[in-house]
Amino acid sequence: MTPSINHNKFLIYDVDNGASSTVIQSSSNLTPSNYAKFWNDAMVVQNDQGVYQAYTAYFAKLKVKNPAGWAYLTPTPHSPYTYYFFPRPKDDPRPGDTIVNVLDNVGCTYTEGGTTKHSTVRVGMYKITRQGVADKLKALRNAGCTVDIVYTQMDSADSTGSAGTWEALHYSGGPAVRCVNFDDDGDEGTAAKPTQRQIIHSKFLLIEGKYGDDTGRKVLWTGSHNYSGPALTNNDEALLKVDDQGVYASYVTRYNAVRAAANPGTADNNPACKGVTEAPDA
Repeated sequence: MTPSINHNKFLIYDVDNGASSTVIQSSSNLTPSNYAKFWNDAMVVQNDQGVYQAYTAYFAKLKVKNPAGWAYLTPTPHSPYTYYFFPRPKDDPRPGDTIVNVLDNVGCTYTEGGTTKHSTVRVGMYKITRQGVADKLKALRNAGCTVDIVYTQMDSADSTGSAGTWEALHYSGGPAVRCVNFDDDGDEGTAAKPTQRQIIHSKFLLIEGKYGDDTGRKVLWTGSHNYSGPALTNNDEALLKVDDQGVYASYVTRYNAVRAAANPGTADNNPACKGVTEAPDA
């Protein structure tokens, strides 16, 4: 049985019982490495009662510590935000994988102003080991989307005996794939120690183009949710959707900075990036 952990990384604070409130949804643990070495992000939501009340209610459920009474909270919109709280039970009657369901809304080719355009999907992710997510990203690329991925670890046929997310996303004409998982202190004796590596620890998804029935969309999802099995059905996690073009632009700038630091394409064909030594959700 896969253990369950509280994998959340959010902070709530308020004045006068929420009259003035702030929710900070981050990807960062409160450790020196997360601050000094890892690529992380934090989304700050101020004085939004819908987000504040949703996160406060979720926090209260976490404090009760009653797994038997837990129910996956249906994604709830509160413009320009939508929040998702996990785990999602394995016997959940709603079909599919939350992230695959999100990606199902992407239309890769569309016409706008008489011009044919293609949607762009960017993923900045610590861990991608859910085969369904990898297969969906591959399908979007094959359907004409631009798919660009920066990650720290996938899994591979070599390490799991399964099809492998690494293999699904590395092929001629496939997504642009770059790994940030390397020893950054120049000491060969620490190369095998994860605390010595610079990694992308963020967990965000950026979609630009056709989403649902709308074109010209620029929307992002961020939070603590890795694209791993435990993140979906075991761990306590929070995922926040933000439908705001200004915030989106800031995340694209951050994504491009991480991408510039990463190892491209076949350069990431190494044990660390392929998950031969399995890293925990973090």
